[in-house]
Amino acid sequence: MRTLKMVVIGAGQIVKMNHLPNYLSMNCVKIVGISDTNILAAKSVAEKFSIPTYFGNHKQMLEELKPDAATICVPNRCILQLCGDR
Repeated sequence: MRTLKMVVIGAGQIVKMNHLPNYLSMNCVKIVGISDTNILAAKSVAEKFSIPTYFGNHKQMLEELKPDAATICVPNRCILQLCGDR
């Protein structure tokens, strides 16, 4: 089975408590990066979950890492704006 190269946008509680533990338990998913507008939050989560890269800007992360998939974990009011970004 092919491994899915995934990034996470957002480094809040739902990411730490639900998304990352579940993704990391899957053999077919590799989390290669995380971003948050608060780069210190992204760094903290990256260190806690052994994610190799972190960013303060999701566009930079998407451009540099070219993931197969992205999980968007931000407040609802921000989701539509992020969905149009590549």
